[in-house]
Amino acid sequence: MPNLHKIHKIKLIYYFLFILCLTIFNGCTTLNVNPQNIVSYNNGIAIIQSNHTTSKMQFEIAQQQIGGIDNEPLLIYITGQNLTNEQLTFDTNNITVQNNNTSLHVLRFQELPKYNLNLSDALYAYGKDIEIDNIQITDPFFSSVSYFSPFPLYFSRGFGYRFYDYSFARVNIQAAQNAQLQRKAKQILIANYLRKNTLTQSDTKGGFIAIPYDRMQSGVLLIKVRLGSDIHTLQINLNNAKTAHNKNRR
Repeated sequence: MPNLHKIHKIKLIYYFLFILCLTIFNGCTTLNVNPQNIVSYNNGIAIIQSNHTTSKMQFEIAQQQIGGIDNEPLLIYITGQNLTNEQLTFDTNNITVQNNNTSLHVLRFQELPKYNLNLSDALYAYGKDIEIDNIQITDPFFSSVSYFSPFPLYFSRGFGYRFYDYSFARVNIQAAQNAQLQRKAKQILIANYLRKNTLTQSDTKGGFIAIPYDRMQSGVLLIKVRLGSDIHTLQINLNNAKTAHNKNRR
């Protein structure tokens, strides 16, 4: 008779593998970013402006795609101007985002340090080049401590001879560089993020906002910014990059 417990265990393994593959597939989806009502471009950055009687708003969008395997978030630089005699408060609390009538969260300044965001490509699109220091990786062949390779080679200690693949060094260097790159990218974003400001008459202030990608879907993204009694609206059409590519090939 077949071992029912073993069969059940195998079914569970296949089920979890299916869920894992489905999650990875969904997480790798890339969306094209198509802002509407663009008035001009500045070094590849799309400029969208909204004018009301008592305030003005400018949106700057540099990214052409978001998501992908790194779940790259959407970054938008927003600048507001107060045209009234009153003092107006301007920060992320003034902003609401909807994607196909589903509310999305705009990260607040205080939330940035604890969020793991891939920012280097997004900031590079805005012309913010990020320099990283030289990475020094110790050659594991001469390590005096116990070493266990992640590859199926063998366990060695001290200066014992063993197989050594120089690609290990490249992988280690790349991982260290990526980690440093993301740390510096987050520092740049924090330094330029939209924080609470009081706008007096004719005062103009702004900063970046970040919208995480994990809940975004193909469709319409509406960003509304309230400044005083005015509401400024930005519409961005999000299209599945793979679907759009297949249509262009036909």
